Amino acid sequence: MESIELLDGIIRVSPMALGIDIVLMIHFLYTYYVHCYKQGFKIDPWHWGLFISYFISTLLMYPLAGSELNSLFISQHLQKLQPLVDQAFYITICGYIFTYIGFYYFNFRLPDRNKDIIFLITNTLSRKLITVIYEIINSKIVIIILSVFLVVITILVTVGAIVKYGLSLNLRNDAMLDEIFRPIFNFVYSSSIPMISSFMLIRYLKYKERILVILYVLILIMTMISGMRGAILGPILGTVMLYAFYQRKKISLITIAIIGGSLLFTALFIGGMRSANSDLSTVLLNMGVSLFYGNNFSDVRDFAWILAYWDSEYILGKSYLAGFLSFIPRSISEFREVWSISIYTTQTLVGLSENHPGLRPGAFGEVYFNFGILGVILLGFIGGYIARYIDFKVKENIISENKDYSVGYAYTCITIFLSSFYISAAAWSVYVFLFILAFAYILVLFFKRFKIRW
Repeated sequence: MESIELLDGIIRVSPMALGIDIVLMIHFLYTYYVHCYKQGFKIDPWHWGLFISYFISTLLMYPLAGSELNSLFISQHLQKLQPLVDQAFYITICGYIFTYIGFYYFNFRLPDRNKDIIFLITNTLSRKLITVIYEIINSKIVIIILSVFLVVITILVTVGAIVKYGLSLNLRNDAMLDEIFRPIFNFVYSSSIPMISSFMLIRYLKYKERILVILYVLILIMTMISGMRGAILGPILGTVMLYAFYQRKKISLITIAIIGGSLLFTALFIGGMRSANSDLSTVLLNMGVSLFYGNNFSDVRDFAWILAYWDSEYILGKSYLAGFLSFIPRSISEFREVWSISIYTTQTLVGLSENHPGLRPGAFGEVYFNFGILGVILLGFIGGYIARYIDFKVKENIISENKDYSVGYAYTCITIFLSSFYISAAAWSVYVFLFILAFAYILVLFFKRFKIRW
C-alpha cells in the first residue's frame, strides 16, 4: 500500500500500518489500566519495559520513521530506506505482539507454572541472583569497596583517555576506534559503572548513607566527561523506576513524567554537546529535531535502513556467536571482526565508516537477520513470558510483608541475561556482571568468615 505524507512531509505513513499502530497503542493503554492501574500501581515493570522498548521507539515513532526530515541526519540514504519502513515496522510489531502472547500465556499457566520449562529455568536463575545480590547490597563494607574501586578505575580510565585523545565530551568515539583501549573503556563505562552504580543507589534507597552520594557524584563527574549517556542516566533511571514501583499509588504519574522528561532532556543535551563540540546554542536549537529524527528513538528507521542494503541471506546465528565470544578482542578474532552485529549491519551491509556510532534495528532486528520471522516470533514469546515473570515477582515482593528493594532489583537483573538475545553485543555485559557478582560475593563470604563488619 502506498505511503501518504502529511504536514509537508513531517509524517509519512501507510494507512494500514497507521491503523495497526493506533490499535496497538490503544491495547497498550488498555492493559496498563487493567493490569497495572486497577491493581494499585501507577507504574509496573511490564508496562515500563514495553513503554521504553516499544511504545516510544516503535509505536509513537513509526509515523516519523520515513519522514523527509530524516534527511537532516541520513542524507542520501533516505530514499533507499523509505520503501522498507513498513516492512521494518511489521517485523517489529510481530515480535511485539508475540511478546504480549508470552504475557498472556504466563497468566494462563500461572496455576501450573511449575510445569513450564521457561518458568523453572528463570525461577532457578532468579533465586540465585536474589541470594547473591541481597547479600552484596546489604554488606556496607562490600559496597564501599566496590564504590571506591569504581571511583579509582573511572578516574584512571578517564584521565588516560584525556591524555591520549584530548579533552572533549566525546571520548567514547575515540576509544571505540582504538583496538587496545576499547575493551578497557567498555569494561569501565559500558558495564562496570552501570552495574556497581546500581548497587550503590539501591543500597542508598534502603539505608540513606551519605558516603554513597559523595562517591556516586565523583563517578558522575567523570562519566559526564566521557559523554556516555547510558552510564550516566541508566542507573539513575533504573533506581527511580524501582522506587516508583514500590511506592505503588503513593507516587503520581505527573511526578514520574517530570522525572522521565528531565532525564530525557539530559540525555538529549549530552548527546547534543557531543556532536556540537560544546556549542551550547547549537545544542539547544537541535535538541527538538534530534529527539524525533536523530538516533535516540530511530529503531524503525534504522531497521529499514539496514533492510534496504540487506542481501536477504540469513546469517544463521553468526552475530550471536560473535557476541557470545565478546571476551575475545576483535583485534585478534577475524570472526568477530566480520560478524559482530554492529560491524555486520553498519559497515558490511550499509557501508558506513567505522567511526559511525552504529545503527539500532530495534529489539527484533538482529534475530530477524539471523533466523527470519520464526526467530522474531520465538524471541518475542520467550521474552514476553520472562518479562511477565519479572513483573509478577516484583509485584509479589512489593505486596508482601518482607518487601525489599534489593529483592526487586535482583528480579530485574534477569533482563541483563535476556538482553543479549535481543542485542548480542550485550553479552559482554553479562560476563562483566557475573565477574562483579562473583568478586563481590567472595568478599561477602570472606568478611562473614572472619566476622569483619563496618
